[in-house]
Amino acid sequence: MSPYVSVIIVNYNSGNYALECIQSLLSQQDVRLEIIVVDNASKDDSVMLLQSQLPPTVALVESNENLGFGRANNLAVSKAHGDFVLLLNPDTQITDAHAIRKLVDKLSSNPNVGLLAPAVQEPRKNKMVLPRYTYPSSSQLRHTKKLTHLPGKIAWVLGACMLLERDVYNQIAGFDEDFFLYGEDVDICLRLRL
Repeated sequence: MSPYVSVIIVNYNSGNYALECIQSLLSQQDVRLEIIVVDNASKDDSVMLLQSQLPPTVALVESNENLGFGRANNLAVSKAHGDFVLLLNPDTQITDAHAIRKLVDKLSSNPNVGLLAPAVQEPRKNKMVLPRYTYPSSSQLRHTKKLTHLPGKIAWVLGACMLLERDVYNQIAGFDEDFFLYGEDVDICLRLRL
């Protein structure tokens, strides 16, 4: 049976990007997807755009206030039914039709791994996207280009695309809602390491 993955997308003034992101998800194979979009009180026409163009299988949760990234993700996960949760930024696109299944298989076969993230690349630039501030030191990234194909332990990953088992997400109580925007990805990764 195909794994059941809840994809969570938090939108704020990014309706067009969110639609492109969702379109990229529709080509995923060997996986059952539940897609939940939380609109974080966008000030532009995102809600109207999403209401009119989202496929009927995609759930749209409209917030009357900007909850922040972590709190909006927590809200969506509380409504999710999948065995896995894929937290995905609206300005991302999944280009490999088997990418989510590969992530699920990798996470499932490594019981000591709490969270998994793919390599993130800038479109059409073929460059790796790396955190602006690194932990524990930026000097460790000097040879990243040569080492990106090697698996290994890292301190944290970007919050642009993260896969967790829903039970694990719930065990650690999801994102710390004291982080409104930025830093919550580092925090959740560090809490998973404890």
